[in-house]
Amino acid sequence: MYEMISFIETAIQEGKFSKIRELVIQLNVVDIAHLLDELDEEKTLIVFRLLPKEISVEVFSYMSKEQQQYIIESITDKEIKHIIDNLFMDDTVDILEEMPANIVKKILSHVSVDRRKLINQFLRYPENSAGSLMTIEYVDLKKEMTVEQALQHVRKTGVD
Repeated sequence: MYEMISFIETAIQEGKFSKIRELVIQLNVVDIAHLLDELDEEKTLIVFRLLPKEISVEVFSYMSKEQQQYIIESITDKEIKHIIDNLFMDDTVDILEEMPANIVKKILSHVSVDRRKLINQFLRYPENSAGSLMTIEYVDLKKEMTVEQALQHVRKTGVD
């Protein structure tokens, strides 16, 4: 990991951003999050912005709370909206529970009224209660479905 951090720091100084992107997107999202946590905040933001949008959301959910807060404070409103709109609801709630009030307010100002209502509903549950741990992202199947129908339904309505 130290060699990769050294490479990234040098590549940033030399402006070789495409090389950084090529290297980083080969890693899984958890490893990218760990890598970003090892960089200083400025370099973390640079590398985070180099990530494809669909990867950046997943990486964000695995980053440390301190790095998440720095990212939220540093990115544009449009980027915040993209992240929050694409996070799983339980990840969004977990992140908001750890953030200071000013960051929570900033995040919530970028979500739809319906999503904000859901988020607030989940935030009201006591910590470690069933309500605080559950998610609303699920696929329902009927006992009358054949395996083929069930798989088609999962592919059609399931997330990832």
